[in-house]
Amino acid sequence: MLIQMLEENARRHPERTALRWRGTSIRWDQLSAAARARADELERAGVGEGDGVAILLPNSPDFVASFLAAASLGAVAIPLDPNFRKREIEARLADVRLAAILCTPEGSDRCTAIARKHEPPTPVFVSEPHFKIPSEAPAPWPRPTSTPDLPVLYGFSSGTTGTAKRITRTQGHLAHEAAGFTATTGVGPDDRILGVVPFFHAHGLGNCILAALRTGAALVVLDRFERRAVLDAIQTERVTIFPTVPFQLQHLAARDTDADLSSLRLCFTAGTALPVATFEQVRDRLGIEARQLYGCTEAGSVCINLSDAGSEGLGASCESVGRPIQGVEIAILDERRSRCGPGVVGEVALRSPAAGCGYAGLEALNQDVFQGGWFRTGDLGSLDEDGRLRLCGRTKLFIDVAAGKVDPVELERCATAHPSVVEAAAVGVPTRSGAEIIKLVVAVGEHWRGDESALRREIIALCREDLAEYKLPRIIEARPSLPRNAAGKMIREKLIEGTRKVD
Repeated sequence: MLIQMLEENARRHPERTALRWRGTSIRWDQLSAAARARADELERAGVGEGDGVAILLPNSPDFVASFLAAASLGAVAIPLDPNFRKREIEARLADVRLAAILCTPEGSDRCTAIARKHEPPTPVFVSEPHFKIPSEAPAPWPRPTSTPDLPVLYGFSSGTTGTAKRITRTQGHLAHEAAGFTATTGVGPDDRILGVVPFFHAHGLGNCILAALRTGAALVVLDRFERRAVLDAIQTERVTIFPTVPFQLQHLAARDTDADLSSLRLCFTAGTALPVATFEQVRDRLGIEARQLYGCTEAGSVCINLSDAGSEGLGASCESVGRPIQGVEIAILDERRSRCGPGVVGEVALRSPAAGCGYAGLEALNQDVFQGGWFRTGDLGSLDEDGRLRLCGRTKLFIDVAAGKVDPVELERCATAHPSVVEAAAVGVPTRSGAEIIKLVVAVGEHWRGDESALRREIIALCREDLAEYKLPRIIEARPSLPRNAAGKMIREKLIEGTRKVD
């Protein structure tokens, strides 16, 4: 189904721009040719239906071409953060029938080390800095598939328990997500979408790549977030759709700019709540009224707030995540899993044709959170009389830092490898900007008399060996023990007490 979208764009308007990359245009027919060439490489390396293709690339045309190439073979794309350490990659590929890895030159050593552990060794393809468009007419697609129920994506969700879990989504799931999102937001072929949120996240994959693929819109690709580069791209490329996250908006609005941003008709954030202060600063300094999108790895885009702040007030546009995307249903459940009335807070559940239906190898959990076509998200919220969803908390453990979601279990496991640490707990500390920073509290016992500064340095060094930089704690505190209630359950709220908010 995804390849049919690509080929429809290449057939109907081959000369139109599919991607803008470092000042050059890549047409739809050229993107199709590049994806076919990559598919031919993968097939000759033995990649087939159901095989896993790990993609550890930053935003780039090669990411898009490689994702589509894997889909064309009936393989399963596994987009991962290219900054992941070896252990993080191995943990996510442990139970996968891995057939190929695509990576940057900087990541080739650790990917090759992982590939050599397989028998026979998994082929590693290193992405070239400059995107190559085949000069000769490309060969036909090796095995273009249009089967809706064929797995095409493995996503990794922090889900409801704070540990990374693999969710499978099919070509049909992604096609439904693209159709629902673009119909709801009105994205069309004349739009230009800025692709600066990471494509290896559900936000970037769904609301950038799939949206462009579904509609024929041009995708303006940036491989990293830099304030000046983003503002310049919006102005010079006449960007109309800007998917982003709150911390990016905070940086963009940190000071005044003379950039012309008048081409934007829709700017929306996802991943974490948009603080009212950020909304106001972006509106006042940049002239942009940012909207909120609510989504998840399990289902892609779920709700988006398209309310007019001028007519309905700030609360309607900022504090709410809006109404469901076309095709999505939302319910609020109480502790007995009965539906709550308007305004009553409960657990958010969703039903969507874009949603996966279970985590790999976690049948007990699946029976609990995937029931009757519904997925219990673990988020807390309420629906108003008009069907708008307001989020007010979460039952999940993961920490929302500026660069992404952090599983505290990973960090705690690293910290307890230190010989002085008996137990560890990681929590998110709210900042004035609305994001979180990571605080790690380690229990060292009643009789420990070591150097706390040295302990902090040693724990950071341990964590840095296995975890990406954005997962490292900003605050480390040593205590004799961790706080627990009478039932022995850790009281995480007490780990934050006394910690001063930071910028």
